[in-house]
Amino acid sequence: MLLDLPSLNQSCEQFCKRAGTEIMQRRALNHLVLEHHSELLDLLEIPELMDTYVRGEFYDEALQLESFTQTLKKKHPDITIIQSIVISPLATKFLPPKTNSSFQCRWTMYVDRPN
Repeated sequence: MLLDLPSLNQSCEQFCKRAGTEIMQRRALNHLVLEHHSELLDLLEIPELMDTYVRGEFYDEALQLESFTQTLKKKHPDITIIQSIVISPLATKFLPPKTNSSFQCRWTMYVDRPN
């Protein structure tokens, strides 16, 4: 049994080093999230804002927000949260069946424009 103590001690030290490294990495990630909390919250509120614009018939603002989200998508193609918010033209998800025909025309021209 006394012969097993050095290997047990060594295993415990290795565990402590690995756990310490893992804990430090997770703390750094948590700090980063907390540091950018307001920006993340703004991104997560984009679909709700789009819904509010379309329901309130603020179509120009909806088009501007859609343009902004498409710009974000192109600028940050590797960020999952942005890609999940901007998977398709956002306003089309919120358009009621009897949307203002003027807006539908502008929206069609906006979506079909060459990039």
